[in-house]
Amino acid sequence: MASTHVQSFQSPTSSAGIRDSRQETRREIMDECEVTWENIQKTHHRLASRKKERPPVGTDESNATLKILQHKEKRLQAQLDLRKNQDIEVVSKDPQFVETLLWNDMKKNISHLQQALGIVKEQRVEVAGDIATARKYLEEQKAIQRSLEEKIQAFQLEDDEQQHTSVLAELQSKKKEASKYHLTVMNQLGKFLSDHFPAPNDDSDDSEDNRPRRQRQYCSLQHIIETLMNRLFESPHDCYVKILPTYWQPYIQLLLRSNIIQRHPDNCDLIRLVAFHT
Repeated sequence: MASTHVQSFQSPTSSAGIRDSRQETRREIMDECEVTWENIQKTHHRLASRKKERPPVGTDESNATLKILQHKEKRLQAQLDLRKNQDIEVVSKDPQFVETLLWNDMKKNISHLQQALGIVKEQRVEVAGDIATARKYLEEQKAIQRSLEEKIQAFQLEDDEQQHTSVLAELQSKKKEASKYHLTVMNQLGKFLSDHFPAPNDDSDDSEDNRPRRQRQYCSLQHIIETLMNRLFESPHDCYVKILPTYWQPYIQLLLRSNIIQRHPDNCDLIRLVAFHT
């Protein structure tokens, strides 16, 4: 059917019809131009007859109107020349020719759309591949993140354990050193007190008559100080110790004057060690 249409388009009858249609179109355009020109003339006369209207200040009424009309005339003449010089394309009134032309345009449009569809499909495949790659990369990054978080938690736990172990070891070491130092100080204190402040013995008569004498045993100064120290650290809220008869009074007075011990404010028979550590 398409070949039939093409043959009819190339026949002399169709060519003559096209020339006739072009001539008719040109005549129609010329008629429109003449009508337009008549309208211009009528407008010119109507503008010339309107004497009440005045041009802007500083311009001549006749010159202004003339310039406007000349400008309009030049514009219309230019449009007319443009229409004369243009090759007017007139679609044939032959149904077969119009059908062939539309069929060819439709084929061209279908071809262009098929090409565009192929390009869109290729781009879709590329985008799908990019999306798959991006998802795979995202999963890998998530796996790496989880692994790093687990390692960080393990390192933190290990650091906490090491820190706890190191602190405990340090405290144990300090405790051993303190115990050694305490034993050394206590041995030195005991040796010093036993050498310079031995335990006194008091020989006294029990009565005025001649009865056999008995010897009273007093506690050493070392024993008194150790008792006060143990009392202070065992019960710091109640660290007073009662003065026993076995405590030698000169030693008690020596400790009071040296400000090593102090009496209870309400009971003078109670003494306590001064808290040097506070």
